[in-house]
Amino acid sequence: MKFSKKGDGGETSLLGGQRVPKFDPRPDTYGTLDEASSALGVARAMTNHKKIKDILLSVQKDLLTLGAELSTLPEDLP
Repeated sequence: MKFSKKGDGGETSLLGGQRVPKFDPRPDTYGTLDEASSALGVARAMTNHKKIKDILLSVQKDLLTLGAELSTLPEDLP
């Protein structure tokens, strides 16, 4: 395991390197999106129905994109 020895001071980094408190709605929300995507991945692995697999994968990709946008400040978005 690798340690930075900096401590986090109760903060986390966004994609642009900005620091926000861990209680900020952004990390909480993209963490929830990650959990939802994981559940969809389990559902996708458990079905043999191609159309359902395709729909679930599409939703997972949308959740990933939304999480990336949430972890980026508006001024850093393209």
